[in-house]
This record gives sequence, C-alpha cells and structure tokens, in this order.
Amino acid sequence: MQLAYGMYRQGAAIDGPSAVSLLITTIDGGTLRFDLARSPVHVGRALDSDLVITERVAGWDTASRRHACLYYNPRVGRWVVKDEGSLNGVYVNGLRTGHNILRSGARLAFGGVQVVFQE
Repeated sequence: MQLAYGMYRQGAAIDGPSAVSLLITTIDGGTLRFDLARSPVHVGRALDSDLVITERVAGWDTASRRHACLYYNPRVGRWVVKDEGSLNGVYVNGLRTGHNILRSGARLAFGGVQVVFQE
C-alpha cells in the first residue's frame, strides 16, 4: 500500500525481498510509508518523480527536483541509494554519500528530509 506521495511510472518489478519500504517524517511529526516494489525509484520534488517530496514532508524545501535514485542491485541482493547531483546531498547514517548499499534500519537524509530504510 502506498501511503506517501508518488506513483511508480517506470521500472520493473524486482525479484528481491518484499516488504521493503521507506519511512518518511512529516511536518507534524508523523510517518508516511512508501513501499519499494519496483526498481528504480526516483526521489525528488519534481512531479514526475516516483516518490514526490511535497510540503507535507519535513525538510521538503531542501530536497532537489531530482534528488536521488534508489535501485535494487541483484548482484549483491541489496538496495542502493545514489545521489542524482542534488545540492544538499544524500546522507546515510549521518555521512554524506554519492552511492551506498543500504541495510535495514539505515537512516537516510535527502537534504533535510529524514527517511528510514526498512526491510
């Protein structure tokens, strides 16, 4: 079920683990869940992103139009996050990264947008 903004407009179903999601902090302190059912998933403020960062998300104004891409890498059997040239960066567990393999519980930040990767 998609509880966060965005729709899958591209990509293919993955042969990876099911029930993988992003937990996104909202401006009122709540949480939105975005299921990762297809790969790749483009994240940003652009309306054609798979996960559209809107005013409802805390830190939305620090996200770029094309901020990041998450994709499933079948060779390593893991999801990967990649910065798409954003101004405010992609962080994994507090460290800025250009490209990183994700583990369950990883704390991501797309600029000031706080997200938890959950398997």
